[in-house]
Amino acid sequence: MAKRLVSIITPTFNRPGTLKRAIQSVLNQSYPDFEQIIVNDGGEDASGLVKSFSDSRLRDFNRPHHGKAAVLNFALSQVAGDYVTYLDDDDVIYPEHLSLLVAALNDNPEYQAAYSDTYVIYQRLINGSWSDVHTDVVNDLDVDYSMLYWQNYICHNNLIHTRKIAAEVGGYDESLPVLIDWDFIRRLANKTGLVHVKKNTAGYYRRVGESDSKTAIYVQNHELFTATEEKIMAKLPKPVEIRKKIPPLKVNLEPLKKLPELDAGARLLLFRSAPMEIFYQASQKILGLYPGVTIDVLGQPAVKNELANLSGINQVLVYEIGHFDPAHLDKGLLDAIIGNNYDLGAGGI
Repeated sequence: MAKRLVSIITPTFNRPGTLKRAIQSVLNQSYPDFEQIIVNDGGEDASGLVKSFSDSRLRDFNRPHHGKAAVLNFALSQVAGDYVTYLDDDDVIYPEHLSLLVAALNDNPEYQAAYSDTYVIYQRLINGSWSDVHTDVVNDLDVDYSMLYWQNYICHNNLIHTRKIAAEVGGYDESLPVLIDWDFIRRLANKTGLVHVKKNTAGYYRRVGESDSKTAIYVQNHELFTATEEKIMAKLPKPVEIRKKIPPLKVNLEPLKKLPELDAGARLLLFRSAPMEIFYQASQKILGLYPGVTIDVLGQPAVKNELANLSGINQVLVYEIGHFDPAHLDKGLLDAIIGNNYDLGAGGI
């Protein structure tokens, strides 16, 4: 394999515990030719933590707080590598991550970007500490510009690109409050094809039951996300393919309305089989019915795992948004619901 220096960009903000885990995952790489650029976005000084690894490949910077897009642009101005990849301070990459992504670009010189598949690692608070309880495979599709125009299918941690193309597309848009990675990846895909490495090489963590989850933020700030999506979409021409129009939202909330009022200790577990656009509209309606109730958005296997581990909770509602059909539910999920006398609701479109 041709030796190319890879620059790994890691923004950080007040997460010394998870940053240590992220750095260690970088140092565990089988591909040794890298530098990790760690940029503190105005939070707790992480210099001591970085220096404790005693590795000259780690470079750290402290900057005033200007947000993630500004951090990424600053880091891009500092990279020495031929290739650039990313790692959030609370996530990890696995030992073959760099070697597989570098090989993908080296073997396909007509491409300037590549990506791999992702694990989402669900954690639950057990005896005062966050423990891994389930892993799902996500972002494992072959994607192109016509798909990325409408929705992001690539995890930022799993992306690699040439330093040259980052400059050509203009870096990250610092005017966007959210969705900066999708905007950047769309502009990459408009310039170059993307090589798909069909292997899980990185993982990001999702804490089940934590009220400030990214999905909950998306749902609760739907207007902000919608306005940002519209701004992003206006930047680039529509793909030639005509997207099928999504039917009007018709969510059946009757199963919810027939239940007794949920108290503050209840849990609402959502899983979906509908397109994301409809899912978020339906989630907004459900949030309106149950303000203050803990809401988790999970894949079916993770829902099943949560039901098996719940304790001290009297009310749990498992609600599907999509074309409800018990036949397509995981049998173990149904058994968990029925065995614990939990309520199963179904939304339809």
